Amino acid sequence: MCGFLFSLTKNDELFQKNTFLNVLQTLNRRGPDDEGYFETQINKFNLKFGFKRLSIQDLTINGHQPKISKSNSVIIFNGEIYNHNELRAKLIKEKSINLKSSGDTETLIYYLDYFGIENFLKNCEGMFSIIYFNRQKNKLYFIRDLTGEKPLYFSITDNYILCASDLFPFVKILKDNKQLNLNSIASFLNYSYVPTPNTIFKNIFKLPPASFIEIDINKLTLTNINSFSELKKLNFTRLIKWWQFEKTYKSISNNKFDTIKLETKNLIEKSIKKQLISDAPLGTFLSGGVDSSIVTAVASKHINKLKTFTVGYEFDEMDESKHAKTVSNFLKTDHETIILKKNFVIDSIYKIQESYSEPFADSSQIPTILLSEFASRQIKVALGGDGGDEIFGGYNRYLISNKYWKLINAIPFVIRNIIFKILLKIPKNLQNYFLSIVLSKNI
Repeated sequence: MCGFLFSLTKNDELFQKNTFLNVLQTLNRRGPDDEGYFETQINKFNLKFGFKRLSIQDLTINGHQPKISKSNSVIIFNGEIYNHNELRAKLIKEKSINLKSSGDTETLIYYLDYFGIENFLKNCEGMFSIIYFNRQKNKLYFIRDLTGEKPLYFSITDNYILCASDLFPFVKILKDNKQLNLNSIASFLNYSYVPTPNTIFKNIFKLPPASFIEIDINKLTLTNINSFSELKKLNFTRLIKWWQFEKTYKSISNNKFDTIKLETKNLIEKSIKKQLISDAPLGTFLSGGVDSSIVTAVASKHINKLKTFTVGYEFDEMDESKHAKTVSNFLKTDHETIILKKNFVIDSIYKIQESYSEPFADSSQIPTILLSEFASRQIKVALGGDGGDEIFGGYNRYLISNKYWKLINAIPFVIRNIIFKILLKIPKNLQNYFLSIVLSKNI
């Protein structure tokens, strides 16, 4: 997971080393294995880089961050570059670089030094948030991965530029001066989370996925940024969207179905296999659903007696552990289950504020916290499935709606709305009883 903290200030009074390192401790839970610090002065500005490491690749001191290259570039990086061995091979072949570590951080900094950021983003595969300072150009980069898997928060004021992989450093620095963003609160109540680029606090932003910010320190004049749109107006910054989803509409004939199915299978297997690169113990979260079962099935081909973990419930209507156990038995994994009791749920509520930087209303966060805590006693890396049910029709509602939509759509909306309101008034236990009869008869 890892955690990083970066500051750029006009003078050293605002963030002296001791103050900076004290703030860095708010990221302890993200990186308990190692701590790193580096500072340098560029023109009239002080740059400080702090890092909390969760060791996954190259567990030796060679994986230490911040990493400084021979050209005095500096990097702090949270994530994994899955194809870093391919990028490393290109570096060695074309630039004759002698790399000291076997990890992806050293590969990353030299690749950025020699081939540039656009080339890296075009050829890399991974999840990452990166702070990269190119000393030769005096340019600073904040970079975020394609889907925004790894967080990157930043703030620009007339006193400093601050960037971190969590909001907790900002909270500690601002103390009583932090202000809630009322628009973000409204968004949270609408969507159950705070959408990018805003955060729950004023003047602190999330870098959007598939984006990077370039800051030219030679042109830099610190100024307050009160909205994300103001970033584009500054003459010392560039905001680049390095990837866009291209909407393509193509008719798919039936005779191509087998080809598409095979290509999908190959893409999934290739992706999961690359994510198994780890020098630390690895396993999967297995719920028994479509997504986690696919991930576990592919991973178990490459790891003998793969460790799998699931959460069960003492209240049966939500318990999926039986499905997970069935999948585990079939794949012959080393499987363990933690049973979620009601008192566990109450106790875990207090851990939510320690685990999430800002309000987040997904109810699955409670079992996820408990499952992560349970699995962390044996493994350091866990693969899980997200989005598989949406892509591959893993929910019953997709099958049911596809089967009955023409019939339902024929009923006028007004009548449908009345029926829906009546159904909502039926007690949940009666709803479940009715559905169990319907499903058992394959209706």
